[in-house]
Amino acid sequence: MFVIPVALIQMALRARFPIYLWWADFGYWLVFFIIGYILPADERFKEAIERTGWISLAIGATTTFVILLGFATGYTVGWEQNPSYTPGYLIYQALRSLNTWCWIAFALAISSNFLNFRNKILDYCSEAVLPFYVLHQTIILAVGYYVVQWNLNILLKYLIISTTSFAVIMTLYDLLIRRNIALRFLFGMRVKAQAAKIMAARRRD
Repeated sequence: MFVIPVALIQMALRARFPIYLWWADFGYWLVFFIIGYILPADERFKEAIERTGWISLAIGATTTFVILLGFATGYTVGWEQNPSYTPGYLIYQALRSLNTWCWIAFALAISSNFLNFRNKILDYCSEAVLPFYVLHQTIILAVGYYVVQWNLNILLKYLIISTTSFAVIMTLYDLLIRRNIALRFLFGMRVKAQAAKIMAARRRD
């Protein structure tokens, strides 16, 4: 059910607005944003995702193979370079939408079945999600701007950019954002009870 609005957005807008971060991307991500609010609203969605997790994996792997085969044979290259509203292109976008949703559903199923517990590591990572998301693109672009100019193998460049960016983001988070009450608030994190008490005491002083 959830793949239908995703596919409709892709089929309706991708050919008309093919450029990255244009209206097709806006609508595409907006649908997932809304789905992210709908899924936790009813326990039946969670149960259905858990029940069909391995089916999602099978469909995701199959559609990934088909998409990669299309690129390897050059069959889909024309659609990417010259998008149009031909039947083949519309089927291609529907297939891509199905592929995306199946991998998301599988990830949610695995998380629900195997990460449904709490420990210090998961608590730490869960709290870091939003700051990590806010910081990641800026840091990756800043690091990548310099690394891409180096005369290195592209795989090595990727590894350097990814590991360096991850280290910088987590350092900023742990040493700066996580420990500062004002920054915690600005980055959408809960102000811990102890931190709230300190803030209240400072206001009284």
